[in-house]
Amino acid sequence: MEQLCLPRSRVAEICRIAHDICHQGIKRTKEKIRSHFFWNNMSKTITNYVNQCHECQLKARAVVKDRIPISVIPRDPVPFAHLYMDVIGPLFDRAEYKYCLCFIDSHTRFPFAFPLRSVTAKAVCECLLQVFALVGVSSVITSD
Repeated sequence: MEQLCLPRSRVAEICRIAHDICHQGIKRTKEKIRSHFFWNNMSKTITNYVNQCHECQLKARAVVKDRIPISVIPRDPVPFAHLYMDVIGPLFDRAEYKYCLCFIDSHTRFPFAFPLRSVTAKAVCECLLQVFALVGVSSVITSD
């Protein structure tokens, strides 16, 4: 591999040329420059240049940190005594059933899924009655 030892006066120009054409990030910019040039603290210089790029900062994904850590949900000792319930949807624009009502048992993790045309109290109650007819009445139902 042949590389040119680049003088300090040309470093900024090479960084600009290698990065500003495609804005491909730190790793690819380093690879592109390393294949042709070398200078002291090259990695640090390229990292700083890319991190200060205004266009890259505008397009960068926002980093979201969860404030509450994910915790383990304890399993209920009795099957079907505690159900978790949620509605998924709208799923499809032109479908007859646009929503799905889901139940999951806390102990067995057994899922129930019911297609719904619309999310109404009557539709949810009808699904609950079907679940209760199969497994009995749960003492706790958790929903968001």
